[in-house]
Amino acid sequence: MIPDWAVRTKADKLAIDAGYTWDESKASAICKFANKLFKPQYIAGQFTLLPWQERFLKSLYGWVDVKGNRRWKLANLHVPKKQGKTLLVSLVSAYELLAAGEPSAFVVTGSVSTSNAAQVFAELQNTVNKAGLKKYCNITPHLKRITVPSLNSQYLSLSSDGDRCQGFNCSLITIDEAHAHKTVNLYDSLKYAHVARNNGLMIVISTAGDDPTHWYNHLYNKSKKILSGEDTDITHYAEVYESDPDSDPESPEQWSKSNPSLGTSFSLESFRNDMLASRDSPTDWLRFQRYRLNRWTRSDDLAFFDVNDWDRNSQEQPDTTDCPVTLGVDLSLTTDPSAITACWELPDGSYFVRGWAWVARAGVLSKEKTTLPKYEELATDSDFVITDGDMIDHELILQFLIDFCKDNNVRKVIFDPTSAIVMMNRLENETGVEVRRMPTTFRYMNAPMRHLLQQIKAKKVKHNGGNWLRWCLSNVRCEENKAGEIRPSVKRSTDHIDGAIALIMSYSDIVDVDTTTTGTGIGWLKSEVETK
Repeated sequence: MIPDWAVRTKADKLAIDAGYTWDESKASAICKFANKLFKPQYIAGQFTLLPWQERFLKSLYGWVDVKGNRRWKLANLHVPKKQGKTLLVSLVSAYELLAAGEPSAFVVTGSVSTSNAAQVFAELQNTVNKAGLKKYCNITPHLKRITVPSLNSQYLSLSSDGDRCQGFNCSLITIDEAHAHKTVNLYDSLKYAHVARNNGLMIVISTAGDDPTHWYNHLYNKSKKILSGEDTDITHYAEVYESDPDSDPESPEQWSKSNPSLGTSFSLESFRNDMLASRDSPTDWLRFQRYRLNRWTRSDDLAFFDVNDWDRNSQEQPDTTDCPVTLGVDLSLTTDPSAITACWELPDGSYFVRGWAWVARAGVLSKEKTTLPKYEELATDSDFVITDGDMIDHELILQFLIDFCKDNNVRKVIFDPTSAIVMMNRLENETGVEVRRMPTTFRYMNAPMRHLLQQIKAKKVKHNGGNWLRWCLSNVRCEENKAGEIRPSVKRSTDHIDGAIALIMSYSDIVDVDTTTTGTGIGWLKSEVETK
């Protein structure tokens, strides 16, 4: 008899009508194997399946057709990080290789990277060794391969190198962290590698990603449709753990809904602490929602800088006559504003910033007519100037820079790389102030963006309340590369961030942020400023 809990979807009911039944001996066999023979590396004592893991495995193996063959051709487990996904991949692979009884089993795991493939292989190798099965197996670590000659079975752990796995006849394929596979090559190469076997199965396990066009997103959406009853494919198993997309991400109810291992693998308190720590950074907050609540989020969904934090730091400009100051300059020719942002270091160790901008009216009208009303609104501040004609008046900007350098203790003027060489040379010749360029690449933007965000939250960055700079900061989104480095971006072409770019450039110099380091580690600052 099929257990009530195993009948979850409209497709399940149709499968029953089509003659599919339940084999409890097959459903229980893998659980017995897991609890008696499976030996994870990092778990002390006897391994025990969690309730949701047992239900998942029993569902995979319990459903059979009239001939006793497995019902499923593809299974999709969509679950957040920290639930034991990689461990499940290793467990099912070990069972299929050693104990499932599939003739001449050929088990393949496909991982996102070489290191992840090595991790999956190490788990399987550990089980073979600790369960006393090594004498029956030939283990080839450098190939990440295990063979069992007496069963004519083999296991192979692959990373994303789809071109090398054409023509396989697999009994089991598992694709781990599917959302992170850079290409569809491995999935495409293995997609039909199991269909010639009556019990062939592909399992795709992943968390949510950030790209709705990624091939895994389409598979995930099919799983959602099966669970809702919109899709009735009886050969596709779907299990999805995620929070509701429009729900409060700080709700413990949503934490439990998306994390089946909550309260066992990690406590509610530790989860709450992770959530609170992630709120310090918009990118960390997006990662938390993506990886711990399993939401499909993009970095352009959220502004990087919180203008509420920025607004709290508004004040009258103090006496900055003798304070060191650096200028950031982001020049444009026509449509985009040309921006200058100054960053002073104050005697108490805090910073004061102010921004100016110039834009040509006719240039805006020719390409961005809808933006002009916003510029006219900003022009009510004296720091934002709309000039006549279709070209920005660079002579006007140069004269502003020269006058500013004469009246202030300017340490350096930093230009965007596309800025005019002539202006840079003239400014340096007429004022003697050092000028240099700063690329807006991940390498150079990553550290100052992160540090500036922290210092704004810590109320260490003050400003005069100008609307131009506030608007630019509200438009900044975060683009992230594979190394975890960030740089500013925009969601729409009309969301200009020129003033924010100039601010990041000036701030990086006055605070002496090390823009040559990468990633998100603790070494991204020369200054030793603790803001948390």
